[in-house]
Amino acid sequence: MAAEVPEKEPTSVQAGDTLAWTKDLADYPADEWDLSYSARGALPSQTLIDITATEDDTTFELLVSSATTAQWVSGRYTLVGYVSNGIERYEVYRGTFEVRENISDIGEGESFDGRSDAERMLQKVNLAYEDALRAVGEYGYNGTDTKLQLEALSKERDKLKAEVAQEQARGKNRRILTRFRNP
Repeated sequence: MAAEVPEKEPTSVQAGDTLAWTKDLADYPADEWDLSYSARGALPSQTLIDITATEDDTTFELLVSSATTAQWVSGRYTLVGYVSNGIERYEVYRGTFEVRENISDIGEGESFDGRSDAERMLQKVNLAYEDALRAVGEYGYNGTDTKLQLEALSKERDKLKAEVAQEQARGKNRRILTRFRNP
């Protein structure tokens, strides 16, 4: 039995997995428009990802082979979808997209950190915050620089905590609705 193909853009993929989805755009029928996606990361080392849809009657099909995704560098990307008819071009989607590391590529003796980017960053911000607090305790405030640093770290820490909580809540609050009918 084949996996069900989602009808919306993916939010993540593991490098080395096949990526597939369909898109139905009533205002831009597939027989008149072309659909493509570009994903770009903030780091120069991240892969430039471009995906072109194929037409299937009135909908668009997007398929990226496992061999292609295996070459993608893990990290967070901005994913943008465009339709074009050769004369006009419109943005139809914008969101974030994460490429996760393929854990089967990790060999014996190599380490794997399964935490998300937000979890790893939160740990680093917490350590920096503790160092700044320790410095204040030992030396007192040396002008406003230390105070501003603590405020900035505190804001970043709160933002990352919220992001980690949101990541951890995904999938846990899913409700299954059931309707019983009399025969």
